Amino acid sequence: MLDVVKVGGFRYLRTNILTERKGKILIQKQMESSQDIDEFLSLWRQAEKSSETLKVIQALFYCLQVRDPLTAEHSANMARYATQLASHFDRENVLLYFAGSLTHDIGKLGISDRILKGDSNLSNEERKSLSVHVTAGVYILQAMGLPKLIVDIAEYHHERYNGSGYAKGLVGNQIPLAGRIAAIADTFSALTSNRPYAPALSRDKAIEIMERDKKLYDPKILSYFLAMKKKK
Repeated sequence: MLDVVKVGGFRYLRTNILTERKGKILIQKQMESSQDIDEFLSLWRQAEKSSETLKVIQALFYCLQVRDPLTAEHSANMARYATQLASHFDRENVLLYFAGSLTHDIGKLGISDRILKGDSNLSNEERKSLSVHVTAGVYILQAMGLPKLIVDIAEYHHERYNGSGYAKGLVGNQIPLAGRIAAIADTFSALTSNRPYAPALSRDKAIEIMERDKKLYDPKILSYFLAMKKKK
């Protein structure tokens, strides 16, 4: 369960999601894998640059919460799934996957409410406008001097293994590992999160859809992720 509060009729995730004060309890709630919590916290308390990075991530995530609470909730869910995958495929960078997932959609800050919060399916032209959030997000994160892996998550989370994704249409392992992990975590979170135009799907339905569309994802990472989800 996410730590949600209501303010003035709006739902917000608590903005201290990255504070060490609640670290252990929060991470235990957020992560469903068997990753060693103490090891995760030791990564949390690494170099001063990383501490500053977390402060920037927290500020950006707060902006996202205020702008669009549903996207913020989706991002927090994605952080859980991305860290589960990173703990197996890129363990030394788990912290960056957690932080990067929270800001992967930061480019949506500039998207109009009609597109971002509309309750109907988007037209082709509106989808094109929405896709700009990737390049906008990359610009924001690079301008803030954030680590490359965090930028990669924003830049490549809509790339697809068969080359059908955007913004670059990369194929297979042309997509950086962070992007291949993020694509799976982002999709599962999107399918199982409430959206303005559709309610959240069940875990089983989301698994069914991702199995059907398996050509879109790194087969090794997808196989591991779905096997993990089916055990729940």
